[in-house]
Amino acid sequence: MIKSLKKALLLIPAYILILLSGCVIGVLLYMLYYNTTGLVAGKPLQLFNIHALYAGFFVIAPIVIMLSGGILSCYRIRHSKGGFLPVLMFILLGAAAWGVVYPSFIQFKSRFATAVTPEKTALTPGYFRRAGSTVVYVPVSPLAVHAVVINEAAAPDAALSLQKISVVEPVLDASPFKDILIRDTIPVMPGWILQGFADIEMRAEQAWNSGYVSWLCFASFGLALFSSYALTFCSQWRLVDVIYLCVMQSGILSFNLLYYSGYARPVRAYAEQVLSRIKFVPPLDEPLLVCVNVFSSLVFICVGAAAALTQMKTNRRRSI
Repeated sequence: MIKSLKKALLLIPAYILILLSGCVIGVLLYMLYYNTTGLVAGKPLQLFNIHALYAGFFVIAPIVIMLSGGILSCYRIRHSKGGFLPVLMFILLGAAAWGVVYPSFIQFKSRFATAVTPEKTALTPGYFRRAGSTVVYVPVSPLAVHAVVINEAAAPDAALSLQKISVVEPVLDASPFKDILIRDTIPVMPGWILQGFADIEMRAEQAWNSGYVSWLCFASFGLALFSSYALTFCSQWRLVDVIYLCVMQSGILSFNLLYYSGYARPVRAYAEQVLSRIKFVPPLDEPLLVCVNVFSSLVFICVGAAAALTQMKTNRRRSI
């Protein structure tokens, strides 16, 4: 009993350490990414930016809270056993994460978050930069200059021209980078992932500001993430448990990211129309997503409970 209680109490500092270390590492990576997007060929990389450091916290913290359940589950797999008390503490920490920590962060963000104003950086001269079928060469670097433009799609006699362009805000297709040369050099994370997390954060803020019922609907996402821990009882092999956990966590994250993306807009509209005609279904925010998350949670819990009971019976038979 004392050993079980000790393992349960150790989950609290472990979870706090997961949140703090995740935020620190994530914010540093975000600052590096922000400085890289503002990099222009021929200019040194700025390693530290206090504005990016401040803004990065409000971008990274909700992502860390979303992923904290999976990380804590990996910690529990590493330090398994202990009976029911560690499981109960895991449930309480999950409730605290989505019932206290995340809402508190949203309120903190609404008071102190400020947008980072990107610095205007002029393109460095002496480089050829491609923009579609054209190649631009900037010979000098005042605010507005005449640049040599090579149009590969034009006729040979009209392919080369001298045009006046602005190099303060590059019109070249380099987003989210300032310089297309940097964009073509550094691999970029798929845009739908970044946009998906941004949409989830926006939905979280809207749900919290809309009342407790809306927040409970959104928190079904966290319920599914934390409930996937139950699958770690399906095997006595830790590696197999980690595989089960990673697959289910990835599936839940991918489904929720995809559901909030533009690809699923027709599905969301059709689901709202169908569920609005069912009288016994209460009015919910994103009812299809709530149903999928809750159903997934129930499946995880039932499978995990059945696996745990089966292992208990097997162990009892072996001990006889």
